[in-house]
Amino acid sequence: MITLEKITSIPKRDLPDVSKQLDKDDIPQLVEWLSLKDDNIRYRAFLLLQSRAAFFNDVYPFWDTFRKKLGSDNSYQRSIGLMLIAENARWDTENRTKETV
Repeated sequence: MITLEKITSIPKRDLPDVSKQLDKDDIPQLVEWLSLKDDNIRYRAFLLLQSRAAFFNDVYPFWDTFRKKLGSDNSYQRSIGLMLIAENARWDTENRTKETV
């Protein structure tokens, strides 16, 4: 299971490789960390999820969470939501992209 200590110790250059090794149980934790105020943790969680979504469809089930971020007052949250929706569009078998755009 990924921890706050582990995520902050991963060199940024290694995040894509680490994303491929994530356990499915790590995904909900990373999605939760997207809302943290700590920029370092939030950004690393975002990068891991973005990279993971390029290879696997297990981030796609959180589409509605990312969609809700589009309505946030916080521009960082809106950006996170939009970029994760874009990365997960490849896995969209339910036409959520059309509804979202």
